[in-house]
Amino acid sequence: MSDLPPLVHLDLSQNPFNSLPDDFFVRHTSLKALDLSHTRLEALPAGLSRCQGLVWLAIQGLNLRQFPEEIGACRRLRVLYLGQHPQLLAENILSVLGEMGQLHTLKILQLNNQPLILSPTLARLEGLVELDLKGNRLADTEALLGQLAQLPNLQALNLANCGVRQAYSSFQSLKSLRLLGLDLKSMPLGEVQKIPILLAPGAEVVDGTEFFSYRMMQEGGGSQLE
Repeated sequence: MSDLPPLVHLDLSQNPFNSLPDDFFVRHTSLKALDLSHTRLEALPAGLSRCQGLVWLAIQGLNLRQFPEEIGACRRLRVLYLGQHPQLLAENILSVLGEMGQLHTLKILQLNNQPLILSPTLARLEGLVELDLKGNRLADTEALLGQLAQLPNLQALNLANCGVRQAYSSFQSLKSLRLLGLDLKSMPLGEVQKIPILLAPGAEVVDGTEFFSYRMMQEGGGSQLE
């Protein structure tokens, strides 16, 4: 890979490699979109922090032993797909997210299937438009909603398979929300019927157990690199 020309988009997903050269990102600082999902990587080379133009990053399904702090240095990052990292403690992930509080450009964040521990770091990601927390084991849903109410631009929230079984009054605090994903099949019908009344006018409730992307639903798959 050292002979590759300067790259803007690079998809290495689904490949069985477990390492990258130490200077890989140093040689490819022009990257805007990088997909490393479902490889066997156990760590990201430190040079990732040199990719100051990186806008889109996917690292679902890796074998990371430590969460890459270098992500916090990618100051133009707009889309971050974390997926699930069962071998990492949620505290490690949220610690890095705290550093990412400086990333006011971050628009879309996916973090799935983790024992989510409440942290004020989420509330500092003020630019978030879409937050996908599908499958996270929430200890206190109302407290989480109170934190998310501090995100002024949050338009889409996926809480499918998070143990939400009722229409929390705290949904009213999500003033900018336009799309809410839940596991509707597991909720009592009476609770499902209450939710639209609590949300802002025009907001939609959908089954978030499968595909969930507010931007793609609204724009038919518009570019996330703009």
